[in-house]
Amino acid sequence: KSINFDKIVNNLKTELWIDLYNSKNVNKCCDIFYNKLNNSISLATEVKNISAKYKRIKQWMTAGLLCSARNKQKIAMKVKKHPNNTNLLKYYINYKNNFTNILRLTKINFFKTKFKNVAS
Repeated sequence: KSINFDKIVNNLKTELWIDLYNSKNVNKCCDIFYNKLNNSISLATEVKNISAKYKRIKQWMTAGLLCSARNKQKIAMKVKKHPNNTNLLKYYINYKNNFTNILRLTKINFFKTKFKNVAS
């Protein structure tokens, strides 16, 4: 969801508040205000669908790691198609090892910060 705050402000500026001012009951005033505010927010909110290509697999996975994972899969498919290409195989093994190390470090750091936040 994305909220356009300028649109909310414009909606609230153009809203008629006479019924709110004329009401003597505090509960009714609160309900009117709440309904108008929710209506403005719903008018200014857009729901955006994220394709599976950009959706994170795990909570700790960054966009860069997701891109690297897809790249690793592409290289693995090339290695599978060309098993005699030793340079490509060496490149894939090096890429895979670096990616795995970075992935482990990112996961460890994510959970360390998560536990620190919970402990505080």
